[in-house]
Amino acid sequence: MGQRTYRNKLRRYQRLRQNQTEQQYEYLTERHVICPPHPKYAVLDHFSHLANNVYNQGLYRARQALFKGEWLSYQKLDASLKKSKRQKDSMIYGSMSNVHLVQQPLKLVARSMDSWNKARKAYAKNPGKFTGRPKLPRYRTKGGLSTIIVDNQTAKLRKNGYVEIPCMDKFKVKLAHPETTAIQEVRIVPQNRRFIVEVVYKTNRVTQYKPDNGRYLGIDPGVNNAFTLATNVPGITPVIINGKPVKSVNQFYNKQRARLTSLYARLSVIV
Repeated sequence: MGQRTYRNKLRRYQRLRQNQTEQQYEYLTERHVICPPHPKYAVLDHFSHLANNVYNQGLYRARQALFKGEWLSYQKLDASLKKSKRQKDSMIYGSMSNVHLVQQPLKLVARSMDSWNKARKAYAKNPGKFTGRPKLPRYRTKGGLSTIIVDNQTAKLRKNGYVEIPCMDKFKVKLAHPETTAIQEVRIVPQNRRFIVEVVYKTNRVTQYKPDNGRYLGIDPGVNNAFTLATNVPGITPVIINGKPVKSVNQFYNKQRARLTSLYARLSVIV
């Protein structure tokens, strides 16, 4: 990289950082665990199945269009499902009782396709950087569960710190900070026969960043190498942290968990 190009990139990064740090509010995420005994568990399960169906339908249309030489952006994908609903040949667009809930899986489809397209172009330029040709995004398991993403137009912040989603049978959770004045989004993540409800909200505190002193540290996470750290500060040697011991422990944990889960399933059948 030439010196002039490096300086231009550095100045552009500094301008971007300055714009982003002039006023940044602090965001927090609260996690609530919803298990089967919860009265709204079945509602979350139902909508999670619907989100999975919408994603697969959107991906099917994007892939079929690609095979015909057409690229479906998010806007075209959304319009395609709307048209099908009007023509009554597919009613999946109205399946979740809320347009915003349907649009979120479609946005995920569009992002997945865009990522594949970028990887495909990078592969064409330099195949050596890849272990194989990038493959099209895969369908999710039929009848499975997908994460439900609820934007702040659909999720409502009520009095006393309650967050409610009216279109999901008025499902609601109570925040630990009732003084919260705005929420960013709600993510409902299926996980091991339970749902993790993650509420992202903005606090009233403004994040104060230190002035840019030109000293940077890069952290590159990996697998065999857990982290590689490098800095532009003179005299500091780059550090590589071996990730194989942690990887080995994780593999052992997964094997033990699989064994105990299988044993639990057999004991449940016997009982």
